Amino acid sequence: MKRLGLFLVVLAGFLLLDLQCPISFFFHVSCPACGMCRAWLAALNLDFAGAFAYHPLFLLGPVVIGLVVVYDDWNFKGKDWLCAGLGILFLVSHILRSI
Repeated sequence: MKRLGLFLVVLAGFLLLDLQCPISFFFHVSCPACGMCRAWLAALNLDFAGAFAYHPLFLLGPVVIGLVVVYDDWNFKGKDWLCAGLGILFLVSHILRSI
């Protein structure tokens, strides 16, 4: 539960302070997760087509957060495969969106 609290504090900080992606800010390029916040704002407004246009993997966010909350120690069987698979998905999505 400590991780969920930390996540909510960081999320609130980004939303309240209107912070932008550090990778975009410092290097002026988009990161593989760019568009995720805009996608969730669109999804919260029930604009799922717009959310998908911002970032096609926006639905994976709650899945990953749920896994972190459920498996508080983050030591479950298959963790390495899950992390590698998510990394590959985000990288492929980023490359396809950049073309």
